Amino acid sequence: MMPILIDTMDKRLEKIKKEIKDIIDIKDEEIEIILDSYEIDSDCYNFIKSKDESWFNLFYKLLEIYLKNSNNIDEAISEIKLYEKNNLYQSFIKFICEEFKKNTFNDLIKIDDNTNNKINNTGDTLNNTNDIIEIEQEELIKFEGLRKNQQMARENNIKNNFSSGIHNQITGSGKSIIILLTINDHYEKDIEKNKGKMYILTCPRIEVLRNMFFQKNLNDEYVINEKNKNFWKKNKIINLDNFKIIDKINNKNKKIKISKNKPNILIVNTDFLKILDKLNLLNYKNINLVLFDECHGISAEMFYSLLEKIKFVHLIHIIGFSATPLRDNAEEKVKHIFSSSLKKIPNPKLNILSNYDLINAICDNIILPPSYTIIEINKTCNKKIGKSNKDITEKTIKNKLKILPYKKIICWCKTIVKLKEWYIFFTKRFPELKVYCSTSKDNEHKELNTDFDKFCNAENNSVLLCVNRCREGSDIKNLDCGIYLDNVKKRSTLVSIQTVGRILRPDKNKLKSNGYMIDTFINEGKIEIELLTAQKVLTYYEKILGLTDDENYKGLIEIYHKMKEICSNTEYDDKTKKIKIKIDNNLKHDTEIKLELTTKTFNWVNFKNKLEKIIENNFGISKEQKFKLIIDKLKKINNFDKEKDFWKTYEKLNHDKFELPTKIVFYDEFKEYFDSISWFEIMNFDTSCYYKTIPQCKKAIYNLFDKFSGVKITQKIYDDLRTYDKKLPPFPKEYFKKDKFTSIEKEFEINFEEYLDSIFI
Repeated sequence: MMPILIDTMDKRLEKIKKEIKDIIDIKDEEIEIILDSYEIDSDCYNFIKSKDESWFNLFYKLLEIYLKNSNNIDEAISEIKLYEKNNLYQSFIKFICEEFKKNTFNDLIKIDDNTNNKINNTGDTLNNTNDIIEIEQEELIKFEGLRKNQQMARENNIKNNFSSGIHNQITGSGKSIIILLTINDHYEKDIEKNKGKMYILTCPRIEVLRNMFFQKNLNDEYVINEKNKNFWKKNKIINLDNFKIIDKINNKNKKIKISKNKPNILIVNTDFLKILDKLNLLNYKNINLVLFDECHGISAEMFYSLLEKIKFVHLIHIIGFSATPLRDNAEEKVKHIFSSSLKKIPNPKLNILSNYDLINAICDNIILPPSYTIIEINKTCNKKIGKSNKDITEKTIKNKLKILPYKKIICWCKTIVKLKEWYIFFTKRFPELKVYCSTSKDNEHKELNTDFDKFCNAENNSVLLCVNRCREGSDIKNLDCGIYLDNVKKRSTLVSIQTVGRILRPDKNKLKSNGYMIDTFINEGKIEIELLTAQKVLTYYEKILGLTDDENYKGLIEIYHKMKEICSNTEYDDKTKKIKIKIDNNLKHDTEIKLELTTKTFNWVNFKNKLEKIIENNFGISKEQKFKLIIDKLKKINNFDKEKDFWKTYEKLNHDKFELPTKIVFYDEFKEYFDSISWFEIMNFDTSCYYKTIPQCKKAIYNLFDKFSGVKITQKIYDDLRTYDKKLPPFPKEYFKKDKFTSIEKEFEINFEEYLDSIFI
């Protein structure tokens, strides 16, 4: 029995009316898509198509009356079933009942990668308030000293004299410890001078700071988390007893009381910080540093203006921390705020204080290698899930459950209505899993299991369905698989990095070998499946390389070269349908990122070509730059010798192994280079041992005239002469290409009179 809320009943009726109209209006040639999308049989479809508008108007009126009388879909349907008794009608009624049950949530909430957070009048960020945040519980359980990335970040702070910049640290790398070390190291640099001074630690999200520093006491009040405090003190990260903590996360009193005998740490979210600034409650003369966690939030115009004032007017350094510091349309802002200079200059350089990306974290065993399964699902009507897509998803998940040690899964849905449908799907098809959900409307849906904390603490065999939740790094116990059920065509690298972070965390029992991700996409038939897959795979390559900030401190060619190198280390197994990307050639590691393709058709060669083209287009590589990259690769192969024919050597190469074009393709694409420049110059061969000019060679040949009989020189005779004079260059037509050398017979033709003259010269 499922109650229907009166205030939403009309909305549900209108939605069902629209869906039936859509079914009627869709062309008969798309009947298979209709049946699949709406999960109806042909009897139901034929029944709907057979009725006219007046029949449906009467049906809707009856349904509305019964619903208002009973306020229950099951009771209303039991009454309206009596209207007609034939099987076609009963099939139609079943469809109406199922659609009504799918749509009993109040509102639709769509995921938006660039959601603007709503702010209440206390300056609190309302978005994602139920989300738990990275608190690094594993650090509290077992601490073996600072990790390599944390020590590197600490040393770089000191080397840069705590100037403005960004610590680009992948989710799960222990960023909170770096933040605390930054404050403590700056304080200890001059303890007496820093008494009475203030450090501002800010973040767009309250929960990040709250879970880092505070916990509730018996009176349900937030106080300093003693467990965290003692851990930091014991391991010489920071001793908070030396500081006064000014809590503006839980205490929204706008007065700020500063200790004159201790340094102060103001803990405040960015929105409340703006309020304090607007009320002139901050004495900037006393502020040492501003530390900005999740500094990708810089794009908000009002907060950027505040940071500009802090840095360029009050001359205070700002240090940012983020796994993904660059966002769309925010690059220039990030460069200005996180450049090392306190002067605003044109074209500033981003100051990367430390960079610890996905590949480094995997190789250092900080996080696990990801294993992605990319599923091609079917096109449906009106963005419905569809029966066949549910079957595809079920098959994929069941295969994955066989290898998951904990079988603890998180799923991201696009809307609350879709979440409800997936909730029913998991409940029916995976009875062995405990199903939970989390949305902004949890308190309105008591019929669903919304115990988020219980899911987080569960050991195994559980699945969480969420909308706009759990998109930042956090410590969910034993989580070993994530599934995107939102069918986003081109998922942003940012979202992927954030969401995958929680999946890749090692577990305490060390049962996890990979973090498993399942991603779905629809091929609408407009472009080839290989191109769609290449676009999808490219986002994973970008994550592997940590390209979030590389553009700002490395050359474009170097990034392109790294990307191409990863492509060359990519293998495809036609039997298992898996792409393997090797990310570390170090003998100590055998690390691979795996991409499993569940697609209807797939051509590996076509895919590789598409992927290479996308990479070239994305990086805007010129023809000259591409030529240089290929030549650089040839130089490293070491098969080439200045005494050997370049093209014969090239033909013998394993072009697939080295990711090189065939001779014909290579020459045709770069014909103008090969026609004007010799391969001696292209390969940068050392030719200092050879004659430099044609006349010098000709004179040397005259000197060797008595070594052969006859007066006509040929290639064979020239080769014989080279055994007597090593300074004669090999392949003179190539060697003297710039001199427009025609042929050995013409250029080195022996004239007897010239020969006699040469003897007497």
